[in-house]
Amino acid sequence: MNAATQHELSVLTRGKESPLARAHAVGMVTSAEVQLATILTRLHGCADELVQLTAALCFAIGRAGSTCLDLTTAAEQFIDQVLESQDLTADELAAERQALQSAIDWPDPVAWREHLVQQRMLGDEGAEPNSVPMRLVDSLVYLERYWSAEEQVAGLLHERELLSPPAVNEHLLDASLARLPEGTIDDSRQRNGVETAVRSWTSVLAGGPGTGKTSTVVRVLAAVQEQAGATVRVALAAPSGKAASRLYQSVAGQAPQLEAAGALMPAFGAGMTLHRLLGARGRTGEFRHGPTDQLPYDLVVVDEVSMVDLQLFATLLSAVGPSTRLLLVGDPQQLKSISAGSVLADITSSGLTVGGGDPASAVTELVGSYRSEGAIQHLAAAIRAKDADAALDVLAGDSGEVELIDLEITRATTWQDLPQLSSVVAQQWTSLVRAAEAGDATGALRLLDEHRVLCAHRDGLFGVSSWTHHTLDLVRRLRPGFGLGAEFWVGRPLLLTENDATLGLSNGDTGVVVWHDDRLQVALGDEATLRLLSPNLLRGVENLFAMTVHKAQGSQFGHTTVVLPPLGSPLLTHELIYTAVTRAKRRVSIIGSADQLRTAIATESRRASGLASRWRRQNG
Repeated sequence: MNAATQHELSVLTRGKESPLARAHAVGMVTSAEVQLATILTRLHGCADELVQLTAALCFAIGRAGSTCLDLTTAAEQFIDQVLESQDLTADELAAERQALQSAIDWPDPVAWREHLVQQRMLGDEGAEPNSVPMRLVDSLVYLERYWSAEEQVAGLLHERELLSPPAVNEHLLDASLARLPEGTIDDSRQRNGVETAVRSWTSVLAGGPGTGKTSTVVRVLAAVQEQAGATVRVALAAPSGKAASRLYQSVAGQAPQLEAAGALMPAFGAGMTLHRLLGARGRTGEFRHGPTDQLPYDLVVVDEVSMVDLQLFATLLSAVGPSTRLLLVGDPQQLKSISAGSVLADITSSGLTVGGGDPASAVTELVGSYRSEGAIQHLAAAIRAKDADAALDVLAGDSGEVELIDLEITRATTWQDLPQLSSVVAQQWTSLVRAAEAGDATGALRLLDEHRVLCAHRDGLFGVSSWTHHTLDLVRRLRPGFGLGAEFWVGRPLLLTENDATLGLSNGDTGVVVWHDDRLQVALGDEATLRLLSPNLLRGVENLFAMTVHKAQGSQFGHTTVVLPPLGSPLLTHELIYTAVTRAKRRVSIIGSADQLRTAIATESRRASGLASRWRRQNG
C-alpha cells in the first residue's frame, strides 16, 4: 500500500484506534471495503464508528461466501476468514488465532444489535425495497443486494409452489415408474424422485456420488416426455463446463438403455454452463434471459447446484417460466459456491413442497450406492455420516483404493518424501508429455485426469502453488528444461479462469498444450468434446499441476491426492474432505494425520444465510 493510500485510510477510519481501523490492520477487511463503508455511511449522514465497522464487515462477509453478517458469530467467523489465507503451520495458526482474538475488542452481540436498531441507515424486514443500504433482522445484518436476492429466491420458489400442478396422466405415470432399464434396481427413492419431478414445477434430487442421480434424471426425462405427447424441449445445465459435459455424457450414455426398455426419450442438446443457458452478456454480470425473456424450455435440469451462488440462482429462477419444470440436482454436503450463498443446502432444508395443495416434500434424497461397494464409497459414506472412526477403519484396510499418508508437511517437503505417489506423478506426466509431443490430444487429456492433486489453499505449504512447484521440479528431473522459456510449451496443463462466450469457453475448463499440425495448439474438453484452439486466443489461464478442491467440483479423476490443511485451519472441514474424496473414481490418497482427518470430519464450515429460515417464516 503506498503512502497516499495509507494516509487516505487513516483519514477515512478516523484514526488508528477506531474499530474499523483495527479490523483493517489485522486483515479482516480490505482497504476497498473500508472505503466503501466510509463512503456509504457519509452519504447517509452517519458518523457512527460501529456502523462503519458493521458496513465494512458486511462487504467482507460476502467475499467469504455468506449472505449476511451474524452478530452472534462474527468474531470467530472473521478470525477464520483471516486465517484462511495464512501460510502457517498448526502451531503458528494457534498463536495467530490467539493474537487476533486479543487485537480486536469485539462488541457484545446483544449490545451491538441494540445499538444498530437505533440507526436510520439500517432498516428491518418491513422496509421498502432499496430504501436502506442495510437491514437488521434478528441478529443478521444484510447488505440490501443480498437481502433482495434472498427475498427474490424465496418469493419465486413460493410462487412456483402456489401454481396449479402440472396435468398428470396417472396411467402413463404408473407405466413410466414401472419401467426400468435392464440390469437396474427398483429403488423406491428413485421412483419417488421421478414422480415428484413429474408432479411439481420445482423439485430437488439430492444425493452423493453413485446414488443414482443420473439414472433418475434419465427416467425423469422419459416420464415428462411420455406425459407431454408432443416434443419436450429439454435443457441440461451445470455451473461449470466440466460438470455440464459430464451431465450430458452421463444422460446420453444411459438414455439408450431406457429406450430399449420401451421408454420415449425427448431430444436434448449438449450440456451448457448456466452462464451460457442464461445468455451471459460478456463481463457485465448481466444476462439476456430473465423475467421479461424467459427460457424456451419445458424442462430445465441443473446439476451440481451446490456450486451455484445466490445471485446466479435468483437469475435462474426469474428466467424459468411458470410452465417449465425445474429439476435441481446435487449434493448438499459438498462445498458451497465460491461466491455468496448456500442455495442447495438451504433449499433441501427449507421444506419445499410439491405445491398446488400437495404438502408432500419436493426434495428427494438418494442414499444407496449403485457403484461397486468399494473402499472409496465406504469412505465417502463414513465421512457423510460424520463417523471418523469408520473413516479411519476404511483407510486402514488393505483394499489399495484408499490410503492415509501420515506426513507432516514442512518447507522441505517434496515428492521424494512420498515415494509411491512420486512414481504415480512421474508416470502421469512423462506419459502426458509424450502424448502431447505426438499430437495425441485425446490421450493427453485422458492422462490429465488420471491423477490430480487437490488442495484447500491456493498458496503456501499446503496449497496449489507449492504442489505445482513440487510437480514441475519432479518432471524437470526427468525432462530437463520442461516448462522453461515460452509462455506455452508442449505438455503444459491449463486451467481456464475466465468465461469467453465468443469461443464457448468457461471458467474451470481444462486443457493441454499439444503439438498438432506443426504448431502449438490447446486441446480442450475430452474424447467426446475435443476442441483444438490456438493458445493466442485464450485469456486467463494458469497451470494445472494441482488445483483447489473448490475448482475440482463437478469433475472426477482416476486418482486424487488430497493435501489436508493443518490443524487450526478454518478450511479443515467436513465439506472439504467429503468433496475431495468424492472426486475420485478408483483411488484416493490423503496426505495428513488421523487428527487432521478427525477434525475435518467433525467441523462444519461457517456460512451465514437466512434463506432457509426466511422460507419457513414465509410459508409458516
